[in-house]
Amino acid sequence: MIRHEFELEHSSTARAFIIVPFAVCLQWLIGTGAHLYRVGNIRGSFEELKVLAVTVLMVGWCLILPVVLVGPALGISRGTTTISIPLALIMMAGFRYLARTRQEKSVLKQQVAEPVIVFGAGPLAVHLNDQLLTDPDSPMHPVAALDDSDMNHYRYIRTVPVLGTLHDLSRVANFHGAKVLLIAVSDMSVELHRHVLAAAEKAGLDVRFFPTLKPALFYTKSAAPNTLRNVPVEELIQRKQVETHVADIAGYVSGGRVLVTGAGGSIGSKLCLQLSKFNPQELIMVDRDETGLQHTQLKVRGNGLLDTREVVLPDIRDATAILELFETRRPDLVFHAAGLKHLPKLE
Repeated sequence: MIRHEFELEHSSTARAFIIVPFAVCLQWLIGTGAHLYRVGNIRGSFEELKVLAVTVLMVGWCLILPVVLVGPALGISRGTTTISIPLALIMMAGFRYLARTRQEKSVLKQQVAEPVIVFGAGPLAVHLNDQLLTDPDSPMHPVAALDDSDMNHYRYIRTVPVLGTLHDLSRVANFHGAKVLLIAVSDMSVELHRHVLAAAEKAGLDVRFFPTLKPALFYTKSAAPNTLRNVPVEELIQRKQVETHVADIAGYVSGGRVLVTGAGGSIGSKLCLQLSKFNPQELIMVDRDETGLQHTQLKVRGNGLLDTREVVLPDIRDATAILELFETRRPDLVFHAAGLKHLPKLE
């Protein structure tokens, strides 16, 4: 009909229908082999579109070759199959996209989700929006996106519009009633981190940080909302986190005499509590503040009687007392956590 500009008297529609059963069978066979009709595929996705295009082209070539050879003898135009290839692809892709849109709308109707704003317009943001929009159990629903680049303004990230930059955060949050900002940027500088946090604080938004792209690629549906976390301090200061090898520590603490200076302080008390779990032969807690020692003993032993040899009350600046302590107790390992720390006063 298209070939003859919809002049039906010149078309050979009835004869062209001879090809239809063969086209249907070929599409089903090749599509099944390519897993196009597999249950669970994401309808209307780019990945599915690639498989669909290859399948339609293969079916088209399988039909073109015999029609070119015997089509005229049967009264079938050679152009019929050529025209049908793009039409079939457009119609199949269109119906699949409509099916996906309908599915997403049904998901949104089921959701009682909190509206959130996503900061970022890269691959990580696309991945996050895709999962939040298609997961009926998601506690969050993206209503808008922001990005630090003006080039992404008015762009859509999986149906979520990019409505501006950080300067528009308060306006967008008030308009949509959002209380949470999700940061979805795979490689963010410390300076940008601080700008985002400052803007979120000014707008009164809670901040959640989506993991970097590597763990996001191994996303599982059940773990999606749990991967959102608060902004980690080590990423703000760009310092590598120290890994503690517990087994190695246990090897030289267990059964030994361990001495901790500054045991009544914030660091020393934590050290004593952790070291006590490795069953040292003797844990010697040293501090010049008896109240701090008492609090540490309460944490480690459950009492603060200060009547045992494990609590010692010298000043580490008293060389004679410290030398006597080392000669009499003979520690195998020393954790030095004593020190003055309030800089303004010390200056």
